[in-house]
Amino acid sequence: MVTRKNTRAALSICFLVFLLAGCQGVVPIQVKPFKQPERKVIKMMYVGDLARNVRKEAPRTIGYHTLTIFAIRTFPIRPTTPPGMQDAMTEHIKSALRTAGYDITVVPSNAKHAGPVLRGEIRKFWFSSYWWFWPVTCVGGDIKMQLILEDPQGKTLWEKECKGGGFMVLPSIANVDFLVKDAATQVCNKVIRAVTSETFRNAYETGNDLAQSLDRMPTEAAGSKENASRRKVRGYRVDTSRRDATGKFVRTPVYYENNQ
Repeated sequence: MVTRKNTRAALSICFLVFLLAGCQGVVPIQVKPFKQPERKVIKMMYVGDLARNVRKEAPRTIGYHTLTIFAIRTFPIRPTTPPGMQDAMTEHIKSALRTAGYDITVVPSNAKHAGPVLRGEIRKFWFSSYWWFWPVTCVGGDIKMQLILEDPQGKTLWEKECKGGGFMVLPSIANVDFLVKDAATQVCNKVIRAVTSETFRNAYETGNDLAQSLDRMPTEAAGSKENASRRKVRGYRVDTSRRDATGKFVRTPVYYENNQ
């Protein structure tokens, strides 16, 4: 026998199934066209892992769909695999660096290199949908990435947080990818501005000068004419607080001890 109570229960179940079926569970991590920098930097750059995941959340989870005003989690939002969150952001950051004018060379984490290395960390990548006013859906979240420039000895020369995100009210329940795409694009545009800034260029030149000084092993005369011994130069100590007549940082030779 069909009763009003049974009908309501059936309609409620159908409504819930409709919500869950229409909701977006897998999201592609894409970007819009980048803004062109005011001035490109034509240089070669070594890069390491540009999108190392240091979040506490699982790598394959980038958010949750929620129900009620208490934001009760229903099921996760996952990135499209392949490429996945890290691989996708790595390629987007590489594209941003190329847009800035850099010719990038990827180096393994344990490899020796002849210059400063740029690395990146994903510190936050999280989005949520809120069905408070269905069929209108509210979507919020953000991405936070940390760029780190290291010298050949592993010392941090420069770092910068690049973040993007926001909050959208959308007319459907399958629009998480709109905000993810917008947030990833914001991050990449900030990367372009960061690596073309004067602060970054100065830090890069400091690391480059240090790398070149460590690679050189010339010999320089020491002592008077009567002392014909020659000392090998181990490297150069770079003083970033002073510049010579050509505008380069002042370098002081560091010799091997005991005339090795």
